[in-house]
Amino acid sequence: MKTFKHPIKDAIVGSVATALVIGSSAAMAAGTLNVTNWAEYIAEDTISNFEKEFDVKVTYDVYDSAEAIDAKLLAGSSGYDVVSHSSSDVGRL
Repeated sequence: MKTFKHPIKDAIVGSVATALVIGSSAAMAAGTLNVTNWAEYIAEDTISNFEKEFDVKVTYDVYDSAEAIDAKLLAGSSGYDVVSHSSSDVGRL
């Protein structure tokens, strides 16, 4: 049985991967998935592993503050298929 040394981090990575799979089937059909996430939020090999497993190209952008991503999202047409945002800030979007 595998022991998880970082259960919270593993749960976050799993959540992001699930969101990528479930929430973006149209983007995956097109061959490219546009994702934005907090800087240094996932393991270095997560994107490459995901691309290999699901045969899709991931364009991965990062941001370092809620204000930075809020400005893009509130302007509309951000082009992202998946956005990872803090739950405390989602209500104001």
